Amino acid sequence: MKKMMASKSGKVFFTVLLGIFFIMALLPLAMNISFMNQGKFGKSIGESQLILLRTYEKGEKILYYIDQSAVHSLRQSLYNASQAGFSSGDCGTYDGHNLWNSETEECYPNLKEAVKESFMSEFKDYLGSYAAFPDIEYEFYFAEGDVIIGKAASELAMDVADGNATGIERVEHAEPENGTAQQSTGGGSGGGACTVGSRFRAIPLNPWPNYIIKAFGVPAPYQSGGIHTGIDIRNPLMNGQEPPIYAVDCGRIVYVGPLFLSGPNVGRGSKAIIIDHGNNVYSIYSHNSYVEPKIMNDMNSKGYSDVTAGQVIGRQGNEGYSSGSHVHFEVHTGVKFSGNWVTPWVGGRYEDPLAWLT
Repeated sequence: MKKMMASKSGKVFFTVLLGIFFIMALLPLAMNISFMNQGKFGKSIGESQLILLRTYEKGEKILYYIDQSAVHSLRQSLYNASQAGFSSGDCGTYDGHNLWNSETEECYPNLKEAVKESFMSEFKDYLGSYAAFPDIEYEFYFAEGDVIIGKAASELAMDVADGNATGIERVEHAEPENGTAQQSTGGGSGGGACTVGSRFRAIPLNPWPNYIIKAFGVPAPYQSGGIHTGIDIRNPLMNGQEPPIYAVDCGRIVYVGPLFLSGPNVGRGSKAIIIDHGNNVYSIYSHNSYVEPKIMNDMNSKGYSDVTAGQVIGRQGNEGYSSGSHVHFEVHTGVKFSGNWVTPWVGGRYEDPLAWLT
């Protein structure tokens, strides 16, 4: 060994041999690092974001298809109804079209029913022909002023796990026994012994929603003052029904009916509720789909209905100028309710509802 180390060739051989042993010692470590890196960087970056993007795009396509289907279905239904003379009465035909009267009878058409029947049929055909759209039922009704309103009988949700659209929970829309607008003739007393401080003792939706859809004071060109006069909040369906709405404090319901704009089913819908809490403090709940029957009975018989904090007064809805089920909740102070649903208050001010909620 000493002789080998002393010679030049021996030194070279020993160096090469030492290098081989060193490389062999490092090889397992290098392979381990390689496998770790492969596991770490083998997947494409942004995979979760890509799933979300594709899900969003698919949802947008479905909503666009629904919108276009509704437009074409309405046009086709009007054409179908007019071609059929809007009725199939017993007054005879002329040149293939139904007559609306004869010498002995009148057969004036039921425009609403004719268009409704054709519209539902056409719309279902459009939806049924779209492979990416789930099998979801729709129901349609006619509002005041011959306005066609359609609403899904089920909600649409996007399943991010696989990027598919699925239907969830059937919506049951209960209707009050009497949907006519009523207001208090006594002007409201705040519910007799009711005393309200600077904060309400309950919340309009319980549990409180995870987020506010639209905050108070943000720009809203569709409102007369140009700003959003309340907050928009919503809860998901509960047992297949729209969630209940609660009175935020004791008081007297002085009005149930349409609010603002030109008709019962525009603006805030036909079932908006105003509660007088005394001292010219009012809470307003709009776009409701339902009002409790006892409240409607009180409004019909007495013109008002006294409520307590946390009492159920109705259900969340999508009536009026609305793009989805929610509650438009407002607080108005400073002046007395006018009793006029077109201009409920002359003067006074809207306040940020969050400042009043506990």
